[in-house]
Amino acid sequence: MSIKTRVRCSPVGEPTALAYRVLRSPRSALGERTFGDTFLLVTMRKSGTHYTMLLLANYLSFHFLGGEERVDFHAMGQELWNQRKKSAFLDRLRAETGYRFWLHRHDNSLVRLNNAKTIIGTYRNPLDTFVSRYHFWYVNRRVPSVPSIDEAIERDTAAIAGEYADVRAACARRSGMRVPYERLVRDPLGALGEMLDFAGIERDGDDEQRAVEAAAARHIARDEERYCPDGGNLVGHNMTAGFIRSGRVGEWKEFLTHGQRQRIEELLAGYRISLDEFVLE
Repeated sequence: MSIKTRVRCSPVGEPTALAYRVLRSPRSALGERTFGDTFLLVTMRKSGTHYTMLLLANYLSFHFLGGEERVDFHAMGQELWNQRKKSAFLDRLRAETGYRFWLHRHDNSLVRLNNAKTIIGTYRNPLDTFVSRYHFWYVNRRVPSVPSIDEAIERDTAAIAGEYADVRAACARRSGMRVPYERLVRDPLGALGEMLDFAGIERDGDDEQRAVEAAAARHIARDEERYCPDGGNLVGHNMTAGFIRSGRVGEWKEFLTHGQRQRIEELLAGYRISLDEFVLE
């Protein structure tokens, strides 16, 4: 096991992982302090990351840029998220919203140091997150062998804990707001409105409704047909199934035994994370 893995997975505390990342990449750590005019989306994997990105990209396009067509899965990355190049799209948004950059991060402890003007964090209950990750990384991927659920719990719970801890820490300041996945899927219109209000972005009910429609699962499936005509997945490599799998809240009850849930709970406790912090069903 590498030093990096030991530090990331050590239950002795989150500061250890952050200190290691700072010492390993001091320039990157300093770079996190250069985003004062930025909107930052920091997420757990499998917590509605791309759905949230689509919601926001389409609202911004409809409301501020006069867009008539939806921004698709591919275009949102080319035009908005993590783009640093100068463009008419970004210049217009900066004039209208005050945000120069629109960044997305996950699985990076240094995000806790980021000084973005607004930080929105999405997270999901660890039990459903585990089930989703299990299918994404193992069941629906061409791998030499699929580990048992018990093996995957021991292997992957640390990563889930670390990603949630990053979101929790990054959003602990006044510039941060956490949005649970369960809120996103049950009331996307309400969740979008709350994000816009928190970020100080002008709202429009009609354009918010259009954005929710543009981010619907059926449209993502069509994006996949367009960009992955030979099968595959919009975000994964060597996949045997599409990007949209289930997304249901409480699906963990169909896959995890009582003992497996208890084991995940025990492992999370080592990181000072309790299931009481989440919506489980």
